[in-house]
Amino acid sequence: MTAATVGLGNAGSIAVVADRVALKSGGQILVGSNGRGNAGNIKLQTNQLDLNTAAAIRAETTQGNGGNITIDSRDRILMTNKSSITTDAGNMANGGNITLKTNVIVQSDNSTITANAIKGRGGNITIEANGTLSSQNSRISAASELGIRGKVTQTTPITNDRSATPIAEPAPIATDQILANSCFAQRNEKQGRFVVTGNGGLPENPTESIVASIETAPVVAIEASIIAKAKSMGKLPLKKTSTPERFPEERFPEEPFPEELKSRSSLQEATELVKNLDGSLRLAVGKPTLQPKETIVCSR
Repeated sequence: MTAATVGLGNAGSIAVVADRVALKSGGQILVGSNGRGNAGNIKLQTNQLDLNTAAAIRAETTQGNGGNITIDSRDRILMTNKSSITTDAGNMANGGNITLKTNVIVQSDNSTITANAIKGRGGNITIEANGTLSSQNSRISAASELGIRGKVTQTTPITNDRSATPIAEPAPIATDQILANSCFAQRNEKQGRFVVTGNGGLPENPTESIVASIETAPVVAIEASIIAKAKSMGKLPLKKTSTPERFPEERFPEEPFPEELKSRSSLQEATELVKNLDGSLRLAVGKPTLQPKETIVCSR
């Protein structure tokens, strides 16, 4: 498909609207001028554009200004095996402009998109696509050998870059406001408090470890001289044992097991502190006491 001129007049233009445009084996759409006239323009609107095996879309001139190529291909522009889209200009002529709008452009096997010139200004190339895939031997160029280079502009109108979306920090829960409206907070009983005391209890930050508030020292063995002195003073009743220890013939006495606990089948939580005759203190299990039932009053 060609619209060309060889005289002083301008070449005609070509417009194509189709569901799919496929050129192969040297097939081309061409507007050009071999004289002083300007090359015409090419406008192509389709869903898929496939160029294969030296297929070309060209708007070229030798003396007049190069023509412009505008392609709107919704799904793709596929260029393989030395295919080209070009608005090159010779001598003093300026290169034409190329505008490509599509979802994805694929270039492979020495395929080119060029708007070059020799002594004139190179044309501009504008690409609006979600993706551009080009092989190492394919190129996009808007150069001029002796004149001013053109510009190549690529834009991506749609992006799926989640890393550019700021992540909002979670808002802290206002526990005071939640509890203020609850039945628990409106009961007619004295309420307790939870106080964070710092080290020695729960860590203020769940990711941190607990640091003891009391310094500890390593456990050391009792010297033999101390044990001998205690025996001589009659304050260290001893009991024979067959268990190998540091002093296998003696060990410290065991505390007598309370009689009231011998009859119990399982351990129970201590409920009181008892003072022994010698002044020492021990934990004991007392008789359970019933607490008065709490009355809760809640009104909305």
